[in-house]
Amino acid sequence: MIGLSLVILTFFLFRKWRKSLGNKILFNFSLALFCVTGCFLCAGLVTFDHRVCKATAASMHYFLLASFAWMVVEGIYQYLQYVLVVGAQNYKSCFMRRASPLAWGLPVLPVLGIFIYDPDLYAIGDEFCWLELEAFYFTVLIPISIMLMFNIFIFIGVLKSVFCIQMRIDLRTSQSVKTRSWYQFRMAICIFFLLGLTWIFGFVSIGDARLVFAYLFCIFNSLQGFAIFAFFVLRERNARKLWFEFARMCSDTKIINSGKTPPNSRSSDYVLKPMSRY
Repeated sequence: MIGLSLVILTFFLFRKWRKSLGNKILFNFSLALFCVTGCFLCAGLVTFDHRVCKATAASMHYFLLASFAWMVVEGIYQYLQYVLVVGAQNYKSCFMRRASPLAWGLPVLPVLGIFIYDPDLYAIGDEFCWLELEAFYFTVLIPISIMLMFNIFIFIGVLKSVFCIQMRIDLRTSQSVKTRSWYQFRMAICIFFLLGLTWIFGFVSIGDARLVFAYLFCIFNSLQGFAIFAFFVLRERNARKLWFEFARMCSDTKIINSGKTPPNSRSSDYVLKPMSRY
């Protein structure tokens, strides 16, 4: 949750950083993932209260579907960035106006359907608040499977496009094979986490190898928030520069409040100059 919190904080702190379409999508995805993680942590603590338990289970259900919906939005955005390219700008101009209502609105339908059909399907277990098994299959497993399959195809298409572009660049430059391979590997890992493909390990946790895949699922999913922060904020030069400038400004403000004169003080030193990620 710390990584997701820092992504959300970055979005709110730096106005120009949040103007980027890619960063807007990243914020919404991080917010949904942060909320589902928070609900998950609370679900084992509120079993003593029937109403609170149902509300927590319903909230976790909603935010889980919303986080996958935003993963699909991320997938579509990556497709526009790396595969479609030509003509992508026409779609980007109204992308968020169309994506936001769908990604935040459609997950309401399964939750609303359960409350209309039978609210008791949000079961109160001895240790956890969640869905009855049959409702879980139809309102969680099937929608998530469809969205995950969609993102797998997007992942393959984006990587294929990136590799082809990189090969064309290599023909015109003296870039080494090692450098190219490292770039491609980093890109693959980045998109793998961004599109939520870590959930594949959960789906293949069956048979003799289920314990291994269950461990992989837990490890990679717990790292998803930090990976998003590391790839899109920590390793992103402009975002990193913003944080350095912000830290320096806070430090200089403390010095001024203490009555001292900061070194090399000029009025321009205290003005943040954010730059967008894309």
